[in-house]
Amino acid sequence: MKESLASNPTRFSHIIRVHFGDTDHAGIVYFPRIFHYCHIAFEEWFHTDLGYPFSQVVGERSYGLPVVSTKSVFQKPMRHGEHIRIELTIERITTRSVTFGYRLIGVSDDVVRARVEIVHASVNLQQFVSVPIPSDLVDLFCKPSKT
Repeated sequence: MKESLASNPTRFSHIIRVHFGDTDHAGIVYFPRIFHYCHIAFEEWFHTDLGYPFSQVVGERSYGLPVVSTKSVFQKPMRHGEHIRIELTIERITTRSVTFGYRLIGVSDDVVRARVEIVHASVNLQQFVSVPIPSDLVDLFCKPSKT
């Protein structure tokens, strides 16, 4: 077993600001928002780095990557107003799934706040059945990052 989640090299990074509505009564980011932050980075990676907006993948190709499993470790709170760098990694690619890793790091102190891994299945959205990841997407996933 790996020492920690999301341990592979960074493929893409995206900075977000924690908004008031992202926090709970304790004043820290409500944990489901962390998964939302990861998905924002995922879509930005498709659009910015891969040059292929995820909306086109889903809409025009009727292809999806639904989440089938998640793992997370929350290491330090994130608070309203902070800027967080989300580093996306590719942890594993199989024929029919891909595991993305995310490190959420405070911009001001460079301290890891959370580590997340999300496994996505490869599906045809018309029949909602498992299919191999299209080869052009595998090529995009494996190409050197622009950032």
